[in-house]
Amino acid sequence: MLERAVATFTAYQSYADALRLTDQQLQLAPDDAVALANKGNLCILTHDFSNAIPPLTLALSLTNTYGAGSIAPSPICDGPPGPGGGRLPGAPQAFPTAYRAYRGLGDIALQKRDTNTALRYYEQYLSKAGADTDEAKAVAAQLKSLQQGRH
Repeated sequence: MLERAVATFTAYQSYADALRLTDQQLQLAPDDAVALANKGNLCILTHDFSNAIPPLTLALSLTNTYGAGSIAPSPICDGPPGPGGGRLPGAPQAFPTAYRAYRGLGDIALQKRDTNTALRYYEQYLSKAGADTDEAKAVAAQLKSLQQGRH
């Protein structure tokens, strides 16, 4: 039931509530790979990249698998180094079908004001993702906006 509530809160972008419920799930089952992945993903959605790394790393170590849309959509794949931060630099190469990682990497590049890198990652995302999802449409719009800003 908690998992459904987390999904509902996430769908409505009520990330604080989703994170609170995910923490409750993890109190009940600290090695629940889905709850760990949800926590990491919620941290990413709230731009709390350094706190996304531990639960995603643990989830990956528990499952030793990666499926599209499962464990990490992960801007942390090449996230900002620094206190509490970390990097998983080979993740896009190791999981080439994990297209959501490219969106996260594009978002991080934008935060760093690296438009060329953001463009590259958004293009990679769109080359692998289904074009008819809301997420893909948002990435396409962002890409178009960035491309128009360059001219």
